[in-house]
Amino acid sequence: MQERTSPAPVHFPDFGVYAFESHHAAAFQMETMRHDFVKMLFVVDGAGDLICERQSWQLERSTLVYIPLGFSHRIIDKPGKPLSLYAVCLTTDSLPQSVSEQIEHLPLTFARLAGNELQWHERFRRLLYEQTMQRADRSLSILGIVLWMLTGISRNSASPERRPSARERIRQCIERMEHDFYRQTSLAESAREAGLGERRFSQLFREETGDSWLNHLRRLRIHHACHLLEHTERSVTAIAFECGFSDLSNFYRAFRSETGRQPLALRNKALG
Repeated sequence: MQERTSPAPVHFPDFGVYAFESHHAAAFQMETMRHDFVKMLFVVDGAGDLICERQSWQLERSTLVYIPLGFSHRIIDKPGKPLSLYAVCLTTDSLPQSVSEQIEHLPLTFARLAGNELQWHERFRRLLYEQTMQRADRSLSILGIVLWMLTGISRNSASPERRPSARERIRQCIERMEHDFYRQTSLAESAREAGLGERRFSQLFREETGDSWLNHLRRLRIHHACHLLEHTERSVTAIAFECGFSDLSNFYRAFRSETGRQPLALRNKALG
């Protein structure tokens, strides 16, 4: 049995589910992590603490945890009691949209199973077994087990707080972009912060704004650049970097695409 000193790497197959065992060594260390997939944990042995979104829970045998996509989390083992656990990672993009939407509403869940922990233990073992087999129905079998787990988690949810819907999180993202468009970021990072897969994030973002995430971000940056060109004496280079462009040629190209003119032409018009 290999003992780990750091979190196990995740290798998704095309159907988007990956299960593994993790047996922690005494020297196990975990930095705070944030994933673009959901994660289920089941503690087999040992003890520790789960730090998730600035809250702390005690981990012990038969503890079940569901961590939504995009939630920051970290595990700290108790001295002398290294954890052994099962984990299942799931990309919501691999599921039908109706199922993905339900998963997006699941809150951070922490439950100590009583009475049916052997059933859960068997399900995790079954996942590991099916994952090693190369049968034609492997993906169907694995997804069936995972959906059973997600249903159980939904019914064991201990969180009293309603998690904002996917569309509410998209609107929050759009509102933040109005004020931090200059920040160096990416579609993947924005989707992760919203707790959504990239495909779902892009779909909802376009429905809310009528445009792609990248085009919307570029439009906000160019709009601010126009304001600075018309009302300040800052150089074009300074304005480009202030608005979030890391390359001057990209700024010129985006500016012309958005406004149909060059930056200095706009400034000269404002002065004239």
